[in-house]
Amino acid sequence: MAFPINPARLLMVVLPFLSLVQLEGQKGISFHGKVVDENGAGLLGASILITPGNYHTITDTAGVFIVRNIPQGKYIVEIAYIGYDRFKDTITARSDIFRTFRLNPATESLAEVVITSRYADIRKQQEPLNLETVNQQYIRRNIGGSLMESLQRLPGVTSIEIGSGQSKPVIRGLGFNRVVVMEDDIKHEAQQWGEDHGLETDQYAAEQVEIIRGPASLMYGSDAIAGIFLIRTNEVPAQNTISGSFDLTGRSNNRLAGMSASLTARRKAIYASGRITAISYGDYILPVDSVDIYSYRIALRRHSLRNIAGNETDFHLTTGIVTDHFKGHIILSSINTHAGFFANAHGLEPRNVDTQLNDQSNRDIQYPWQEAHHSKLILSGEYANEKFRMEMVFGYQNNLRNEWSPYVSHGFMPPRFPDNMPFPEDLERKFNKNVLTGQTNLFYSSGSKWSLACGFNGELKDNTIGGWSMIIPSFHQKTLGGFVLTKGKLWEQLQVTGGIRYDAGLLNTRAYYDWFSTPVVSASNDTSYV
Repeated sequence: MAFPINPARLLMVVLPFLSLVQLEGQKGISFHGKVVDENGAGLLGASILITPGNYHTITDTAGVFIVRNIPQGKYIVEIAYIGYDRFKDTITARSDIFRTFRLNPATESLAEVVITSRYADIRKQQEPLNLETVNQQYIRRNIGGSLMESLQRLPGVTSIEIGSGQSKPVIRGLGFNRVVVMEDDIKHEAQQWGEDHGLETDQYAAEQVEIIRGPASLMYGSDAIAGIFLIRTNEVPAQNTISGSFDLTGRSNNRLAGMSASLTARRKAIYASGRITAISYGDYILPVDSVDIYSYRIALRRHSLRNIAGNETDFHLTTGIVTDHFKGHIILSSINTHAGFFANAHGLEPRNVDTQLNDQSNRDIQYPWQEAHHSKLILSGEYANEKFRMEMVFGYQNNLRNEWSPYVSHGFMPPRFPDNMPFPEDLERKFNKNVLTGQTNLFYSSGSKWSLACGFNGELKDNTIGGWSMIIPSFHQKTLGGFVLTKGKLWEQLQVTGGIRYDAGLLNTRAYYDWFSTPVVSASNDTSYV
């Protein structure tokens, strides 16, 4: 039996099935993904672009994203995130997919940045006296046999040369006890009164030197009437760094050969550094073949000043801590020199010199000669905030100097050196000086217009002597001083500085008695010995 087909009824039956097929096709594909960094951690906020179709989304806190209802086909996926290289890849979508994308950190070359320091200019504006600041590069470019010789190119600064490897500082014609040398905030104390006594310091360790030309006694004491040298050997390194240096120095005139090596390291707040220096030099060469000493003409073999060769060995150790408001350090240093005196001009008569012995080599050290050992321990702390700064420094120094020469009888000294003396026959002079130093300084600044500084310092000195020749007696000295200093800028070109200082001291000189007897003849021609 045949049934008639009604087209309308057939359409009503088939149409729902066609709609289901069409809806299923329109559902599309879901694309899941995760964006991670080089360590596998999810990246929040990474930008995702899928083309064609311009599907765009960003990642969540876990680095995950999802794009729904993508038709089947090939797509280009682009991922961008600040600080990472742009990612681009092609995917084929046939069903729901999940992909993990790893981004690499971006490396970019920036244009050169030049940082110019105005520290020297700012210090000159703050200091009413004539001030000059030099750094380690300046010292290297102008390096001489000693630090003071390296600095004597500066205006108003000269040096007294002692042989070819030592010198004394001079500012505008004044030296000795009229010039103060401060090393890492501690006054350098040695036998600075003597013209044969050089400055015991390592010029390779000096990272910055400030020279104040003019009376600076208000803040640094009465010895600074001519000026002051402020030497810094403790520059704080940058965090998480290790650095080192190796310097070689040579000079043709006195055949100097020098070496200095340093190593510095800092992790975060703690840092440490060390340096070792070794120098050796020979006799100095002059452009003449003779010199006049005490009206005697002395011939020079091969133009060399005989017996002024020498050597030097120095050590430095530093450790410190740096925080936001506090920094402190401990410095231990040792300077050791061994040098000869010009044989024709020290102690002996110019004619009574064994020239054959002295002229055998231009690097040997014969009589007379000197040795100096200067040890120093410094403990320093500084607290600072925006307006206030406090410094506390404590130091200990020992200066041991021996001068050696053959025994020569003068005056009533016995012709032969006695066997029962407590010092060797060839020890002409000995100086042993111990110094304890402490100081505290407070600084307050209300801005660029006005500042106030005050502080006090104290010293304990003990100096003993030995040998068969005497220049100064042994002594014990105590000093205490304080100051108040204020600076104000009335206008841009006018700055006013004023202050007051008070010092008190106690000097106890120990009596000295000759180790030999001296005859004394009375009015009645009686002779006694004292």
